[in-house]
Amino acid sequence: ADTVTSAGAIAVIVDYALMPSVRMATIVDQIRRARQWIDDHIASYGGDPDQLTVSGHSAGAHLATMLFGGHSRPSGIKGALLLSGIYDLRPLQESFLAR
Repeated sequence: ADTVTSAGAIAVIVDYALMPSVRMATIVDQIRRARQWIDDHIASYGGDPDQLTVSGHSAGAHLATMLFGGHSRPSGIKGALLLSGIYDLRPLQESFLAR
């Protein structure tokens, strides 16, 4: 977060539960609820919810994509930097994560 904040932006680091102790639907719900919390509270930290960008790496990149779909309205996210995401989960469907 130091690089982001030193450039004058606000960084919000989102944590989430890990598989296989919870299912993917739970994790996606956690990410979407975190987004709602940010929308509701970022102004009190000097931020603008209409200027939200997201970034993530690996599973974090995959989860960030979940903020772009599943809603009846546009995401409102202004930009994304998503690195090395696992975007095709089919190969994992037969792994220990499916259990």
